[in-house]
Amino acid sequence: MLREILNYPSALIIAILIHLLIIMVFIVSFNWTEPPPIQLSGVAVTLIQDTPLLAKSKSDATRDIPTNDKIAKEKVTSEAIQNPQKELIATAMAKTLANQKIANLLAEKKARLKKDNEKKRLLKKRQKIAKKKAREQKEAEDKARKKAAKEYAKKKAKDKEEKEVAESKARKKAAKEYAEKKAKKKAAREYAEKKRKEKRTKEYTEKKAKERAAKEKAAKEYADKKAKKKAAEEYAEKKKKEEAAKKQAEKKAKEKAVKEKARKQAEAKKKQKETERALIAKKKKEKEDKKKAAIAKKIADAKAKKEARDKRIREASLKKWKENKRLEKEARLAAKKKAKEDAEAKRQAIMFAKQKAAQEKIAAANAYASEKVKTKAKSQWGNNIKRHVKRRWQIPPASQGMSAVVRITVSPSGYIRGAIKMVNCDGHPSYCASIIQAYKNAEPLPRPSRDDLDRNFKIIMNDK
Repeated sequence: MLREILNYPSALIIAILIHLLIIMVFIVSFNWTEPPPIQLSGVAVTLIQDTPLLAKSKSDATRDIPTNDKIAKEKVTSEAIQNPQKELIATAMAKTLANQKIANLLAEKKARLKKDNEKKRLLKKRQKIAKKKAREQKEAEDKARKKAAKEYAKKKAKDKEEKEVAESKARKKAAKEYAEKKAKKKAAREYAEKKRKEKRTKEYTEKKAKERAAKEKAAKEYADKKAKKKAAEEYAEKKKKEEAAKKQAEKKAKEKAVKEKARKQAEAKKKQKETERALIAKKKKEKEDKKKAAIAKKIADAKAKKEARDKRIREASLKKWKENKRLEKEARLAAKKKAKEDAEAKRQAIMFAKQKAAQEKIAAANAYASEKVKTKAKSQWGNNIKRHVKRRWQIPPASQGMSAVVRITVSPSGYIRGAIKMVNCDGHPSYCASIIQAYKNAEPLPRPSRDDLDRNFKIIMNDK
């Protein structure tokens, strides 16, 4: 109540002014004059008897008659003593004065009664006015109180409406901010996904380009190797042909030289024959011996040349065989190298496939771990919500063994979005209604620990 009074100081000031006004009315309505004298039951009247006035004591005369009357009486009494005739007159006059005095006293009493009645009437009138003013003041207070209460109710309703409007605006703003945040996160995720796809596409393109470059390089190296091998073969063939041509040329040169030598020898022989013709007689036998020796030498030379030629042929064949062996060895080495390179390429491909599988496995494990963390965080959040609601749940009596399943959607700010759905309720209607009311009273609920959690919950409510 004090808080409400402090919230509305104008009503407090009006109430204070009304009370001050009532106090002032009571103060003004009081009669601050001296109270009227106590009314006597009657007026003391002094009877004048026929007995002499001297019989009365001086003190009694003084107590019953005013001063002027006393003087007149004494005067009459003194005269009555002096003259009996005058005594009667004095007695009559005294009676007249007494009657006049009684009349005056009665008139005074009547005037006093009239004055008292007037005062009473005025007092009643004042009391009536005061009561009327008090009633009017009370009515004014009641009216002011009702007006203040009405204004307070109106202001409270207005404040409530403003509060509801503010809360609605806040909820709309929160929903808008949540939608914007969600849209930003979605855009960020899409942008990140796009970047990842572009990166994967770029990496795949670069990988394909590298593989294509590697293949082209391998093909080029193979082509170069093949070309080198072909060139080597062509060069060997050329060398072989050149050597064969050279050998043929050497053979022809040697045959020519042999022929030339034979010709020269024939010429020399002819000359010698010519010389011997001149010396036929003397040197015929020597010439025949020399001829036989020359023939033998020629045969030996021819045999030696043939052997040398055969040796050269054998050496050439051996050289050719060695060259063929060398080429075959190089071909085998090249084939081995190619097989090794193919095996290395295959191993690299298998290793890349294994690395890719390992990366996919790690990514799957990370995704599973992230999903597990999300599930754990959501479960913990749901338990926090359940404990939070249970602290504000007024469980109806005789609800032991009852349970219910509630489905809710919670916003990031902790407010329930949409209606609270009762999936299943094994209990009386008041039990189900108390659960729904508990969720309404518990708002705002505990906030999530992270923004990427699922906000849909199915919570089991029971008395355990």
